Amino acid sequence: GVRAAETGSFALSVINPDQVYGTRNGSIQVALDSARFNLNQSDPTTESRVDGKDLVWLARVFGVNEGNALYDPDYDLDGNGSIDGVDLSYIASNMGGCWDGENWTSSGSGWNISACPASLR
Repeated sequence: GVRAAETGSFALSVINPDQVYGTRNGSIQVALDSARFNLNQSDPTTESRVDGKDLVWLARVFGVNEGNALYDPDYDLDGNGSIDGVDLSYIASNMGGCWDGENWTSSGSGWNISACPASLR
C-alpha cells in the first residue's frame, strides 16, 4: 500500500511564482481515516469488525519503521512512518466495533455483540 498522510495540523504556504499577489500562509488539518482500522482482510467472517485478529496482524509488524523491509503502510494508521503504540491505540479503542460503512459502531458503554450486524456476530 501507500503510506497514509501523517495526521495532525500542519503549516501551509502557497506562493505565487510570479509574486504578483504574494504569499498566503495558513494551516491544514489531516484527519485519520478510521475505515483503515480493519487490518485483517484474510478472514471474511471477521471483515468489517475490529477484533483480536486485527491485533495479531498489527503485532506482526509492531515496532517496524519505514525503510525496513517488513514495513507495511497499511498498518501505519497515523502515517508517521512507524508502526507503534499510537497505531495500537487506534485498534484498542475500537476493539469489538463493527464498520457500518461510515463509522465504527459499538453499544456505547463498551462492546456488545448486538452492536454488530447479525452476519458479523
